Amino acid sequence: MTDTATAQQDVERERLDAAFRDILTTEAGRRVVFWMMEQGSIYSDPFAGNDSITNYTIGGQAPTRRLIERLNVIEPRLYPQLLLDMAMIREADAAEAETRSKLTEGNDDAEDA
Repeated sequence: MTDTATAQQDVERERLDAAFRDILTTEAGRRVVFWMMEQGSIYSDPFAGNDSITNYTIGGQAPTRRLIERLNVIEPRLYPQLLLDMAMIREADAAEAETRSKLTEGNDDAEDA
């Protein structure tokens, strides 16, 4: 490999690492990255009692495992912080849903009167 090719790979890796850091600084970015991880069934047990389904699920988890590995290479605290942030985001979403539900209940009562 030439020095130019190596330098280009270094630049691409540094910019990708910076992009991950940028994305994870916003709630929207954290939501998208976590959603992508969930799509890979990373938080599900892949063993289904059927080798084909098990292998399919394990294969689907591979990109998410690579994503987690990349986050750990960039900064070992990124993935654990993402998990903590998502717990807080989901708590806030649940609180908002509860508030909306109570507001809707109040409106339903007013309409019935």
